[in-house]
Amino acid sequence: MKFSKLLLFLCLVLIFSPALSQKTNKTGKVSIDTPVETYSNTIFDIKNENVVQDSLLKKAYVYVDCNQEKRFEEIVRLQNDFFQYSDTVNWNPNCTYWVKITIKNTLPHEHEWVLHLGKDLNFVDVFDPMPALNEYRHKRNGIFVSPSERDIDEMVSQTKVKISFLPKSQKTLFIRYENINNRPMKADLKLIKKDKFEQDVKYRNLTQGVFQGFIWIMVFYNFLIFILNKEKVYLYYSFYLLGTGLFLMVMSSLALDGINGELFHFIWYFAGLCVAFYFLFMRSFLKTKILVPKLDKAIKAAIYIQFGVVAFVMLYHFTYNIKLIAILYFISIGVQSLFILVLLICLLFVINRKRNRKKVNKKLIYFFLAGSLALIFGAATGNILNFLDLVPRAVGGAVIQIGIVAEILLFSMGLGYRMKLNEREKQKTQSRLIAQLKANQALQNTLNQELEEKVIERTQEIEAQKEQINKKNEQLTETNKKMTDSITYAARIQGAILGDTEAIEKELGDAFILFHPRDIVSGDFYWLRKITIEETTYKIFVVADCTGHGVPGAFMTVMGVDSLDEIVNNQKTWQPHQILYKLDERITTATTQRQNKGSKIRDGMDIVILVFEEGTNKAYFAGAKNPLFHIRGNEHLLTKGSMSPIGGTSRKEKSFSMHEITYQKGDIFYMYSDGFQDQFGGEKGMKYMSKIFRKKLIEISNLPMKTQKEILDREFLKWKGDYTQTDDVILAGIRM
Repeated sequence: MKFSKLLLFLCLVLIFSPALSQKTNKTGKVSIDTPVETYSNTIFDIKNENVVQDSLLKKAYVYVDCNQEKRFEEIVRLQNDFFQYSDTVNWNPNCTYWVKITIKNTLPHEHEWVLHLGKDLNFVDVFDPMPALNEYRHKRNGIFVSPSERDIDEMVSQTKVKISFLPKSQKTLFIRYENINNRPMKADLKLIKKDKFEQDVKYRNLTQGVFQGFIWIMVFYNFLIFILNKEKVYLYYSFYLLGTGLFLMVMSSLALDGINGELFHFIWYFAGLCVAFYFLFMRSFLKTKILVPKLDKAIKAAIYIQFGVVAFVMLYHFTYNIKLIAILYFISIGVQSLFILVLLICLLFVINRKRNRKKVNKKLIYFFLAGSLALIFGAATGNILNFLDLVPRAVGGAVIQIGIVAEILLFSMGLGYRMKLNEREKQKTQSRLIAQLKANQALQNTLNQELEEKVIERTQEIEAQKEQINKKNEQLTETNKKMTDSITYAARIQGAILGDTEAIEKELGDAFILFHPRDIVSGDFYWLRKITIEETTYKIFVVADCTGHGVPGAFMTVMGVDSLDEIVNNQKTWQPHQILYKLDERITTATTQRQNKGSKIRDGMDIVILVFEEGTNKAYFAGAKNPLFHIRGNEHLLTKGSMSPIGGTSRKEKSFSMHEITYQKGDIFYMYSDGFQDQFGGEKGMKYMSKIFRKKLIEISNLPMKTQKEILDREFLKWKGDYTQTDDVILAGIRM
């Protein structure tokens, strides 16, 4: 379950809510504009310096406001409606009670006292007259009053304010009592010497500090174990202890001086999550999902409900309907407490179920039950003693804290026992693993022995087969050598047919030819012839890419060269497009004759023909599939050839066109096959691509042709790297 998301949401509410809400009821001042009626027989006299002056209520007057509408200014004017206090006053929590008490200091020196107002009071407002300033000082205290607003930040169940008296003076105090949690008011007025009160506070802070220190040590200790072991049970337990510590810190007002009023309430609400963390701890500690699957669903629902209630209370706090918040909050805690009792009873039944005895570790459940019951007994006993006023509040609180300490110790012992069980299970698992490994080793030894016997047997068979294979390899090596020698000889013949590249480069002028056959012989070829027709000399240069590579491609190059010699030399054809038509006819006729019935032969070639008319600055281009790339300074022109190839099978009528070009000095023509741009390589094993190829040609076009050839040669080899050459590569560059 992703309870961490719920906890994160509540933490965000806790962090940002105080900034969003700024409503406070700070102590204030009210002017004295109405005389106060007093009677000598109802004045409480301070006649001695005893530590405690009690029984003040017997001298007090009471006014009951069940509509809870009267303000202090109105109450001062309603003094005749007050009646003298008696034991018949029932302190109905649905009404607001106003108490008027006149106290006279008969001693000859100034005294400072602490006025004890009662127990378990939600809101108490005291209006202390300050004659010298002609005003009443408004002082507040109570369970639902934040520490920053309290006149004295003491235990929330003990409501007190500071009162000072001038020598031989008297004052009339007005006190307003209001409870919103439907619990009876326990009003009681008595004066406590300031020195005695401060001594009691120091003792309380010391004892509570030791107790809180114990809780916070356990919080950090268990959280550290969670960080080291990554077991969620320690995380939930540390959060449970954190919620418990915060709750008790709020109830005892320890270290809360000056805390923002809103933050105080939200710390209190957040402490309510300790119930949810108790359930989370239970699920993880007892593994209830396995132990009691059906009951585990109810526990999970209770966790969500408690998170929801706390989140609702935090958000609903902005409405300042404190009464509804208190009722909802305490009802939730009460229902969850009853649910905890039901769960503990169910766990007792689980222990005694026969079918669960094997999978249930009774000691873990005993530790959990003992810890939970210790807390319940301590909390119930302490609250009953406090509620019935059988002992001082400090004694009742001590009983509750003893229950909490007992629970923490028992839960910690349970976690230690659980850790011991895990270690024991780990050792058992390791022992089983070691035994299994030994068994596997024995089995492995047996298998190895059987395997060795089979290996010896197979080795003898393999040796015999190896001898036969060696003989065949020798035969294949001899055959391969003969074939390689034959192909190498064919390459020399092909080279003789195509001519030396350096001689052709020299014939072309300022030019280069980059030629990289994929195999020993090539399916790409270059061809240069010069013919004179009607006193005009034409230099015809061809770059062609035949179908296939290696030996099949080489046969096509021979056919192509032979056909070009016939068309140009014998038939005196110089127009490049006419050469393509005639070449296509000869290649198609030749391949059709070799076509078997029912099969198609796609032998052919992609070709670029560039014709230079000597004595002029004119050139003529025609191509089949392949383009001509023309660079003039910053101008770049890609002239595409016909979409029809030479040879092959095509149902459409082929068309070849001639492009006339007027060139200038310094112009460069590039003619190439697709071998360079289709080569796989680089870091990602991708094609070089035509766009990058032409960009490279533009980049180096201003360099000498010999340098260009060297750069392109290095670029191709670097790009190819360890990849196999994809196709034959031919590239020619001519500078005019």
